[in-house]
Formats: sequence, structure tokens, C-alpha cells
Amino acid sequence: MYKTMKILYVGIYNHAEQQESLRWALATLGDYEEVDWASHEDINGLLSHSDHDVIFFQVQTDGVLNIEVIRKLKERGCKMFNFTGDVRKEIPMFYFNVAPFMTTLMTNKTQADIIKAAGFDSHYFQIGYNDQYRDWEKLSD
Repeated sequence: MYKTMKILYVGIYNHAEQQESLRWALATLGDYEEVDWASHEDINGLLSHSDHDVIFFQVQTDGVLNIEVIRKLKERGCKMFNFTGDVRKEIPMFYFNVAPFMTTLMTNKTQADIIKAAGFDSHYFQIGYNDQYRDWEKLSD
């Protein structure tokens, strides 16, 4: 029998960066929940009790995720992804610390390839525009 995938988005979203398109897209994939890690009191406590099949992170800061919690999630079969849209001069060690436990998705191929060359699962992740914000009929030729 088909089981509905349980998805958790642990993201960064607020009035300035609502991430509406990404959140909408993830919600179409299954039984969806979301949490803004920056405003959650105990993100690692929440994760340690998670029964989600997939967790999509947008965590770009060291000290947010407890590596032991992430390791246990992977051991129980949870598929995890960490996404960043940032391009930095040097890739923070945080990305290499979580890379053994999840797939890293980056919006620049060069840095995705650096993480992949270090032996981890990493991919270029194209993000686009939200077509709901553009009124194509009002555009003139």
C-alpha cells in the first residue's frame, strides 16, 4: 500500500524572506509541516522526536543543528537535504560537518562541486522566480 511521505521543512522565513514558492512546492509532495528554526525554542528537541521521511533544511549557521540528532535521523532512514542560496568566498565548515548525514543543495555549481569533491553528496539546485508575482498579461510586447 502507498504511504504518504511525511515532509518537514526547517527553514528561514519571515516577513522579509517568506520563501513562498519553496514552501508551496514542498507542500505538494506529501504530508507537510514547517518550522522556522530561527524562532523555534528547541529545534533539536523537535528533530529528536521527528518521524518524518524527509527533512528539507535551510540552515546556514553553525550551532543550530546537533550532529548527534542528525546522525540518529539518518540511521533511522530519514532522507535529509540542506539548501543554501548563498554564495560565499569560502564555504563554512558547518556544511562539511553536516554533509555526512544529508545531501547538500547549493545555488552555485562551483561550491556544490567542492563539497562533492570532498566525498559528500552535493548538487547544484536551481531556484527560480515565483510566477505568481508577475502579471504576464500586463506586459507589453
